[in-house]
Parts: sequence; structure tokens; C-alpha cells
Amino acid sequence: MVGMDIKSGFKSMLKADKRLSDRVRLDNLPRHIRRASEVLAESGDSKYWWPMLIVLWLFGNTFWKEWVIVVTLGIGLLALVTWPVKQLVKRKRPIGFWSLRTRDKDPNSFPSGHAAHTFLLATLATSLGPPWLAVIFWIWAPLVSLAHVAMGVHFLSNTIGSMLIGILVWLLWPYLHEAVLQVLATASLQILHLPL
Repeated sequence: MVGMDIKSGFKSMLKADKRLSDRVRLDNLPRHIRRASEVLAESGDSKYWWPMLIVLWLFGNTFWKEWVIVVTLGIGLLALVTWPVKQLVKRKRPIGFWSLRTRDKDPNSFPSGHAAHTFLLATLATSLGPPWLAVIFWIWAPLVSLAHVAMGVHFLSNTIGSMLIGILVWLLWPYLHEAVLQVLATASLQILHLPL
């Protein structure tokens, strides 16, 4: 009996989530607003921010090089969390036509990699600085998430849950980064055949 109540409650929550997500969709809005949402949604894609991290690493000072290392390791840790969750949950994306390649490659919508990554970047920028970058990321991250809902690639709950996953990884990062750096340093020395 309790199991039936939980299952019924869960189905009601999913229906409410779908209704709210449908309200955010941009199907009937002017073309320029849809195009702006597409650009915003795409801006959270790794094909744009990985090159920026590489440029920062190549041309930045010591502060930016360290920043890139911490952010890259954080993103790697986040991937270790999000990918297994996505394979376990297997929640299908909303029905839609935008980003068909994404739908073909990755039909599962929870967690949203874009939402998780952008909120992780915002929280890491808050910790690492500079403050102006944190402000930009905290404006950008929710807009990217909302744009994905508006374009019909994610449900609202996907992006909220993914935001929480990104923030959770940031909260765990202080406890894990020393161990991660130690493993990477040891592996690098072994690859180079240098004494430990």
C-alpha cells in the first residue's frame, strides 16, 4: 500500500514537472527570442569552454594555470558522478526537434550535463575567484539551464537536480582534491619512469 502511494506521488510529480516545463518552452515565441535561447543553451557546451580553458592554460599567469587545473579536475570528478547517474535513471528527454544530434547521442535527460557543469563552474569561480567571474557565471548558469528547458531538451526538474549535483561536487571537492592530485602526480611520475 505504501509502495503504491509513493509510486502514485512520483507519477504526479513527473506530470507537474512536465506541465511546468511545457510552460517554459518557446515553441510559439518570436524567432529572435528562440535564436537567443539557442545561443544561450549552446554556450554551456564543452566544445566552447574547453578551448577557453586551454587558452587560459597556455597564456595565463600562474593564478590562471592553477585555476584551470582545479576546474578541469572538478569537471572530471563531476563526469564520474553524472554519467553513471544518467545510465541508472534513464529518463527520456522531452519530445522535441531541437538538438537532434544530442537526442541521438544521448537520449537520457537526467542529469543535465550543461546544468551540472555550469553550476560547478559558478561555484568553483566563487571559491577560486576572481569575484567578477563568479558574478558572470552565477548569471550565466541559470540562464543556460533555463534555455535548455525552453528549447525542450530538458525538463525543469532535470536542470534543478543537475544544479544540485554540480553544487554537491563543489562541496565535496575540498575533501577529494588532495587525493585526486596525489593520484595524478603518482601516475605522472610512473608514466615518466621517475622515482617516487
